[in-house]
Amino acid sequence: IERETTNFYKHIVSFPKYLDNEPNDSILVFTHIPKAGGVTCSSIIKNNYSPWRTLSRDFHRHTPDKRPVSFHDKSLSDVKWMAKIMASKKNDVECISGHVPYGVHQYLDRPCHYISFVREPVSRFWSLFTYMVNYEPITRYPHSVFYKYNYDIKKVLENEPVFTFCNDQARLLLGAGDIDLGGIGSQEVIGQVEASYLSVAPLEKFDEGLLYLKQKLGWSNIDFKRENVRTNSSQLRHMRSTHPSQCIFIYQVATTSWERSNRFRSNRKPQNRRNKMERPSKNIRNRRFT
Repeated sequence: IERETTNFYKHIVSFPKYLDNEPNDSILVFTHIPKAGGVTCSSIIKNNYSPWRTLSRDFHRHTPDKRPVSFHDKSLSDVKWMAKIMASKKNDVECISGHVPYGVHQYLDRPCHYISFVREPVSRFWSLFTYMVNYEPITRYPHSVFYKYNYDIKKVLENEPVFTFCNDQARLLLGAGDIDLGGIGSQEVIGQVEASYLSVAPLEKFDEGLLYLKQKLGWSNIDFKRENVRTNSSQLRHMRSTHPSQCIFIYQVATTSWERSNRFRSNRKPQNRRNKMERPSKNIRNRRFT
């Protein structure tokens, strides 16, 4: 109730500003990867964009035959639904966030800046698994698949791998619609991440990622509290040798790319004190996401 009241208040007080100001020249698209700090980042985005110009939408992640949804297949009902929304909102929207795969920019007539956070794949797998077991109905996919195999993860991966647990970070970042991403080459992955995204930061660098986004996008408020957090476990250490390779690879690509670009920024001499990298404030320093 408190959250709904706050959101209603934000809508009311921001309406005059929405009428007076034109939308930004570009659109921010936050590709929310499940269990990778997305709920927390979404709350920060809401603090920096007018609710009248923010579009928060989640795809149905799979088709009736349990295949991943992507913008490559324009015959899908979810893609048609998103295209219809974009047609009506494209002149007003400044920010799009949600479990929306890469590719929504083709329905917009302004430049798009994609951002995302990625997480160490095995840690993310366990967090997603525990959330599914504790909060999702047994009849809902993919919970039904794990229930079918008596929650034996190894058997699920070997016999009926569900795409949300197999390379899903790579799939969302690339906008791919295939269950098996084995045909996507490493250079294609690297090129997509570095060319199409303003920032893809590893979750372990969440604070630094926020400061970078604040600097690049002009955010004024990056205060946050951790939301939708799950306790991790060591029970899946054995999965490091069997976890889908593309997801591990794209995490390594994002981490390497982030460290390289961060070294580049830190090596540049600031022209004045205002251009220096800001220190994390007390309320975001030493935070640890699990």
